[in-house]
Amino acid sequence: PKEHHTYGGYLAAYYSALAIRYLNERNIVQSLACSDKSIALYKAGKYYGDMNFAIIAKANTYAKINEDAKAIDCIFLALKYFEKYREDTSDEGIATANSTLASLYTKQNKYDRAIHYSKKVMAYYNSKKDSTAQYDRSNAIEHSNCGTSYLRLKKYPEAMRYFEKALELARQGGDAMTASVVLAKMGMVRTEENKFDQAEAYFKQALAGDIGEVAKANAYIKMGDMYYRRKDFAQADHYLTSGLKISTELMILELQEQASDLLYKVSRANRNFEKAL
Repeated sequence: PKEHHTYGGYLAAYYSALAIRYLNERNIVQSLACSDKSIALYKAGKYYGDMNFAIIAKANTYAKINEDAKAIDCIFLALKYFEKYREDTSDEGIATANSTLASLYTKQNKYDRAIHYSKKVMAYYNSKKDSTAQYDRSNAIEHSNCGTSYLRLKKYPEAMRYFEKALELARQGGDAMTASVVLAKMGMVRTEENKFDQAEAYFKQALAGDIGEVAKANAYIKMGDMYYRRKDFAQADHYLTSGLKISTELMILELQEQASDLLYKVSRANRNFEKAL
């Protein structure tokens, strides 16, 4: 009956929302259990597009606990269903799956694979005739991620090419935070090339304007790394301490770890063994 079909969809959406709530509470077992219920209900009701997004959400849950192999299996399952139920799904869903795959492969240091899937996503966004601010922002993030993979592979000209396009798209989409993150990555490229004056200029641009505290912490820490490599330990200490303070207040573990590791190196270089401890 139609009523049963509709109720099943609402119930699936409820379990999907519950899975997110449990994930935010770090209750992974309950989050995965709710994801499974949501996926099963969406499938029973033939809500295949929603089902696939629920599978991708489950993949992100696995990624949170570093179960990357299971996360990747989920994404390929979603891609299989996207193709099987093509009339009931969307190209945007496929792009979301490919973007998630690119992120997972980056996390595994499989940068060539990450680039492959990032390019699929960029092709989707570039095919849109009527660009929107949201598409520009999403496309900017994908170009930025692709540039990061090239940076890790030490392919600096390619990295800068993707970062330049990411910056253009971020500004076009009015995304100051993403623009700041991209500028900091451009600074990282120049830092790797030992072009410290150019790197410093990019970091100062990254800190300009209303970019938000997360982007500010990120830029401070990347700038601190540049000054450390430049052997300007006083400046390195200043920016890393500032970045650590913000990232600690915001509870951003990845940035905290980056800042702490670099501050330890700076303190040892300064022979400030008390601070290093």
